[in-house]
Amino acid sequence: MKTDQRIAVLIDSENLEITVQNLFLKKNKNKAKTTKKTPAKRVYYPEWKSIVNEIVQERTVVRLVYYKKQSIQVNTKFEKFWSEEFNGEIRQPEKSVDPYLIIDAVTLAEKCDAIVILAGDKDYLPLVWYLKSRGCRAEMANFPETTAKVVIEQVDVFHALEKKHVLSLPAKY
Repeated sequence: MKTDQRIAVLIDSENLEITVQNLFLKKNKNKAKTTKKTPAKRVYYPEWKSIVNEIVQERTVVRLVYYKKQSIQVNTKFEKFWSEEFNGEIRQPEKSVDPYLIIDAVTLAEKCDAIVILAGDKDYLPLVWYLKSRGCRAEMANFPETTAKVVIEQVDVFHALEKKHVLSLPAKY
């Protein structure tokens, strides 16, 4: 990976967090059915440190933005971690995060060599095409089994997330 590459990392948090919950809760239930054991209740979260570090590598981060709707509270510990660990920002639009992420990506395309989007749905396909038409690399990170195949085929780089990118904690109930 080029070390002089300037990138922006834009995260559709709800997309990724719901994917992790659904994917790993389902796997845990299927595992319990085959072993005939009742699994301990767990909660699954993206392991942000490993995800961001793997995506960024030696590149220069111009912007790191975590988007989450206002209606979903962001934990103050997470806010502090995000700010101190990554110098990232959290944006909380009133409704859908998609338009805000897209506007930021379009704006940053002229200032970055690559835009990395953490999401996997086809909603971002026109953005991928736009970024590439402007000479900006379009990258996406998500779990392959929940990412639209057409998106994986269209991006310049697809960062496949896997189990090591998931934090599993005991549920509090």
